[in-house]
Amino acid sequence: MKLPNKIKIGGLYLDVILDDRLAASNDRFGECDHIKGRIVIDGVQPDDHKEVTLLHEIIEKINLEYELGLDHRQITALASCLYQVLKDNGLAFA
Repeated sequence: MKLPNKIKIGGLYLDVILDDRLAASNDRFGECDHIKGRIVIDGVQPDDHKEVTLLHEIIEKINLEYELGLDHRQITALASCLYQVLKDNGLAFA
């Protein structure tokens, strides 16, 4: 899957940016910058990891906007499981 350049979450647009130095400089594979309105994904990781990371950051944004109170472990589990279900069942929503 080609990652989108922009994504709309809860009525807000966020830029999606690949940064090949993110993991090396911040020890993480993705981050949702709520102030700048962007999701940054480490571009060096394999494509399937980028997709899981994007899903993780989407859930992070939803968690913040809707005050769900999910902790990082729960967000990671949701992202991994949702990704597996979507991929294994060929689900794509357009």
